[in-house]
Amino acid sequence: MGWFSWIRDAWDFFFALSASAWSAIAAWFAVGAAVFVGLKAAGYAKEQVRQIRQQITDAERDRIVQADKDRQASIERDRARTEQMAQAEADRAVREQAMITQAESAEAARQQQADDAKKLRELQARPNVVMFARPVEGNWQFLDIVIKNFGTTPAFDIRIELDSTPESAPDSPGEPIRPVAIPDFIPILAPGQEWRGLWDFAPHHIDAQGIKNVHEGTVRYTDISRSVHYETPVSLDFLMLNGAEFVSMNTIHDVAKTLEKRMKATNEALVQIGKIAAKFSSENTGIWVNLSEDPQQLQARRDAERMQDAADANDLARRFGINQTEVQPARGEPNPSAPADPAPAEPPQSEGE
Repeated sequence: MGWFSWIRDAWDFFFALSASAWSAIAAWFAVGAAVFVGLKAAGYAKEQVRQIRQQITDAERDRIVQADKDRQASIERDRARTEQMAQAEADRAVREQAMITQAESAEAARQQQADDAKKLRELQARPNVVMFARPVEGNWQFLDIVIKNFGTTPAFDIRIELDSTPESAPDSPGEPIRPVAIPDFIPILAPGQEWRGLWDFAPHHIDAQGIKNVHEGTVRYTDISRSVHYETPVSLDFLMLNGAEFVSMNTIHDVAKTLEKRMKATNEALVQIGKIAAKFSSENTGIWVNLSEDPQQLQARRDAERMQDAADANDLARRFGINQTEVQPARGEPNPSAPADPAPAEPPQSEGE
């Protein structure tokens, strides 16, 4: 009820007011409305300003954040670019170092090859004198001592220094052991030239008592300039081939010796044939088989046989180089040194001696 009475009292109050009062009230209400609207507009404007300021602040903050992000991204890009450049620089340095190492290796290899080629040329263009023992060709039981220049240039002032002189066994019992004559000094040996001397015959050397088999030493020599000196070690061992196996090979010399023996045997056989044929020189010697025939035909046949035998004997003598005086006259051929045969008797009619 309090509210209703209050409203009724306010209604009565305002109803009792005059027109001027209502005009004043309306004016005040208008002023109040204007003030309210002004206050609201001011508040709205303030809010708008605040919002604008906030937007400006946010935009500035966003700009600053974006700038920071851009700056950070730029820093990251610069760092990445720097790292890339550093990596590229490191890779380039590694490649350069690898290239330098490869070039140094190639240069070292080239220098090594050049040094090896120089050494090879020096070895090829220098004398090379060697002293060694070698079996005689065709008879390995004979051993030679050889001093040979295997180089491509002459060797000068060759000097042989051995701890002991090689010795040769005596050929017959009771004879002394002989030293092998080896020169102490050789003025020059051309490329491929050699000095050779017989050392000993193996069966005699092995059976000899108190003979030395191994000799050590040095061969000293120079080249054509006489300023570079070389030396080669020497080791001569007569028993170096002891127990070795060899293949015997016949040379043309062996063939000639075999032919000479066969020719000698053939000549001896021909001489014996000639001596046997001499026994048939007349009808009173040897074995004869004659058939009954006319005496004139028999004499003609014998003359023809004598001529044929003499021709065959002379032909054999010329072919084999036999002295014709060693060949006795053939059957029926007259011999000046023999006495004349008696007159031929009548031929038998049947076989007879």
